[in-house]
Amino acid sequence: MSRKLAYLFISITILSTLLLNVIGSSVNENGVLVEPFFLIPLSYLSFILGIVFAVISVIKKK
Repeated sequence: MSRKLAYLFISITILSTLLLNVIGSSVNENGVLVEPFFLIPLSYLSFILGIVFAVISVIKKK
């Protein structure tokens, strides 16, 4: 189960990073930065959780 969760969270990390680059950011005519900011902490959080579950999976395997 931990291995599947690790794969899931690492996949979410890759997907959110790709989406951040595809969507991009821009400055509108009022000078306001428009970007999908929620993807940045989502990718960090899912990366950390993926690493944690991968380590748990390796420890349980022994």
